[in-house]
Amino acid sequence: MRLSLLPAAAALALLSTPVMAASLTGDVVTATLTAGGSEFAANTAAVSPSVTATFTPGDATISATISDGVIDLFFDLGTFPTTGGTSTWTFTGLDFTPAAAVSALTLVSGDAAIVSGQSFTADSITIEVVDLVAATHGVLNELQFSFAATEAPADVPLPAAAPLALLGLAALGVIGRRRG
Repeated sequence: MRLSLLPAAAALALLSTPVMAASLTGDVVTATLTAGGSEFAANTAAVSPSVTATFTPGDATISATISDGVIDLFFDLGTFPTTGGTSTWTFTGLDFTPAAAVSALTLVSGDAAIVSGQSFTADSITIEVVDLVAATHGVLNELQFSFAATEAPADVPLPAAAPLALLGLAALGVIGRRRG
């Protein structure tokens, strides 16, 4: 009877272990805006609970905020005189706790027509936006992206695996002995 309780107790212990979602809080992240080969805004700071980089030419405001699972890009170009061109937001140094890697990036809200590209690596996200003046006609616009981070499966160390395998074999032996 005791052996039949052992698997149930082990399963209960696994189920009651708290699962912690990958988080950027406390991580140092860099948000950078480049356009026409020039860097216009950059901010490196600890995520607490977010990091914002802002560029304010004249009466225009262009900013990006990153927090756990969300990126907000905000454009209020006012009368900013520009002929446009692609602008790129890059977020680097995404070190999640516990260890994880960016695994998805999705536009949640905003005009998809002004997003010319988006990509990610394990620890960075890049979003390209087409000519903002032409696309937004000088008015307020906001894009919101969501991203997911997937934790790498933990390796089971050999010293822990060997006793578990021996315990399993012993349990099979006891069950076989009772039946025979």
